[in-house]
Amino acid sequence: MMLKSAARTDTKAARIASLLLVPALISAFLVAVVSYAIIESRFREHVVSHGQSGSAIVTESFEGLRYCTFSYQFAYRGEVFEGGTGGCPLVRTHPVGSTVEIRFLEDDPHKSFPVGGELWPSWLVVLVLLGIPILLMLGTALQYHVLGDRQRLRRSRHRA
Repeated sequence: MMLKSAARTDTKAARIASLLLVPALISAFLVAVVSYAIIESRFREHVVSHGQSGSAIVTESFEGLRYCTFSYQFAYRGEVFEGGTGGCPLVRTHPVGSTVEIRFLEDDPHKSFPVGGELWPSWLVVLVLLGIPILLMLGTALQYHVLGDRQRLRRSRHRA
């Protein structure tokens, strides 16, 4: 009799651990994504506030239903460099062929950013808005599962 109870407890603990694994992995992924976005945002702020000023020619400017693409080229010390961040605000005001003010790091002109561009990566919003409800749903399912096990255990004790 004691062995069956211990086996049930081990099985229940294994089920709860497996249910916790998915929310833990999603949480770790969200923490990594948000951390990357914070680093990217700080880098963009650094380039805008400390970078060399210049102007670039817009080579791509497209606004779709759910995304925007924006690219530009600029010359510095006889070399041509490309950039491609900025988001929808710049797409709406800078068509292909127009000029856009940029900032770039003198020691590494590959690192550039357009003035007026979005400092926060826009994809972050989608991940956070999807990730939090998924975590809440998994937490609710876990709670329902654990509470259901407790109620079944109480019913089986009352029958015995």
